[in-house]
Amino acid sequence: MGWKLEFGSEEVKYCANLADHRMSLKTTPNHKKVDKTQSDFCTQYVGLMGELTVARFLGVPVDERALIGGDGGVDFVVNQRKLQVKTNTTTAGTKYLYFPDRSQFDPAKVDIGILCVPRNMTCVEMVGWMYARRFWNVDCQTVSFGHGPVYAMHPKHLLSPFDLLAAVGKGGADVPEEAICGSSVG
Repeated sequence: MGWKLEFGSEEVKYCANLADHRMSLKTTPNHKKVDKTQSDFCTQYVGLMGELTVARFLGVPVDERALIGGDGGVDFVVNQRKLQVKTNTTTAGTKYLYFPDRSQFDPAKVDIGILCVPRNMTCVEMVGWMYARRFWNVDCQTVSFGHGPVYAMHPKHLLSPFDLLAAVGKGGADVPEEAICGSSVG
C-alpha cells in the first residue's frame, strides 16, 4: 500500500486552475502523452494531481510555472535530486512506471521517478518510486498498454520504502542509490 492524498474542494480547484494556466501557453497538442483518448487539459490536470500528492508528501511547493515546452521532465528539485512524477491512468498500466521514450527519464537529467495513480476523482496514491539509473538497469521492459510501445518497470521492482524517499526529499540524510539498488547500478 502506498501513500495517499485525499483531495478536498481546494485541492481540486488548485489543480484545475493550474492546469488551465499551464494550458494557456500550449500552442500545439501534447504528442508525448500515452493515452491519446484524454484531452490535453485532462492530462495536465491528472499530472498535477500526482505532483500535488508528492509535494504534500515531501513538504515542498508545486512548481507553478507555466513553461513553453514543459518542464523538461523535472517536476521538483529537492535536496539536489531531480524528481519526475508520472501519474498513470491507463487501466492496464496503472501500476507500471513507464515512459514512451528514454529521453523522458534520462538519468543524465533526472534522478528519481515517482509513480502516482488516481484511485478516484478525489484520491491519488503514490504507488512507488525508482532511481532513473536503476530503471534502465533492472528489468526495464518494452510493453504496450494499447497506445503503442513504452519502456516500463514491472511493479515488483518499484521501490515502496517511502521513508527512504522522504529522507532523500526532505534534506535529511541523503540515501545513496547503492543503499537501495546495490552495487550493480552503473
